Amino acid sequence: GAGRGGAMPWKDPDFILFDPRTRASFKTNNLSFDHDGRFAFNRGAHIQCTRKTVNYFANIDFRLGGAKDGGELTDCFYWRNVPGVERALLVVGTEKEQDKPASIQIWNTAHGSGARVHTFEFSEQAFAGGAFVEHICGFAQLRPAVGCPPLVVGLSTGQVLLLMARDAATTFEIILNMTGLEEPIVALAADVCETNYVAAADESGRVVVWGLELIREGVYGYKVSYEFDSGVDPCSVIGVRDGVLVTGHVSGMLRFHHVKSKYMYADMVTNSKTIMCMDMHPERDWVAVGGE
Repeated sequence: GAGRGGAMPWKDPDFILFDPRTRASFKTNNLSFDHDGRFAFNRGAHIQCTRKTVNYFANIDFRLGGAKDGGELTDCFYWRNVPGVERALLVVGTEKEQDKPASIQIWNTAHGSGARVHTFEFSEQAFAGGAFVEHICGFAQLRPAVGCPPLVVGLSTGQVLLLMARDAATTFEIILNMTGLEEPIVALAADVCETNYVAAADESGRVVVWGLELIREGVYGYKVSYEFDSGVDPCSVIGVRDGVLVTGHVSGMLRFHHVKSKYMYADMVTNSKTIMCMDMHPERDWVAVGGE
């Protein structure tokens, strides 16, 4: 709402001059901030990435394959607070092509227009339990009390992975493969507090929350803490804060769930159509949503 005198309770926005090649191609939730003045989004075979002190987009070109138009990038995410790295790492997901597997690319953007430091390629069918990974569906990150924050990755097979950076982000390792969903992931979130929950929903409308246990620094185990079928009103976006799961649905309904108690305790209509994006405040009981 408006503040005193009709003024909005925030500063005037900084307007960005977009790369002239950019068109209206933003996807749902396809925007990531590094919490240090930069943000990035993907469009086709490119990543657009701001520079902190320059009021225009620096185009980091992540063209894939040898085709003239390159391949498609499915998501991008700033992996923040990784020990030994000056700036947040930019993580990029790609889709499977005829001659290239789906992959996760990790880029260091501390200097110049970025340098790729690691690539995970999902070329083996056995990794996905008999199904090929067609594309990377989304990213999130945990907020552990100690150590490097693990990166959470959703796959088109319904699996959710945990990635860890080690040795000042010179080596990367998949440390956990969480199962419980079987269709492509459409919504993914990690608890914004230090409660180690990861939540995801797949195309069938099934929702699973995993509780992660920190066994020792950099080593995690997991169990399914809560699961349900959202049925005729599929979950479109998801968020978690301090053990409270919030699900946004295609009907415009927002629902609140206690993970430990395994029940929905409140719901409200916030939008007339599908809820398309959501963000949870890490320190207050606030949730922001947007929709069609």
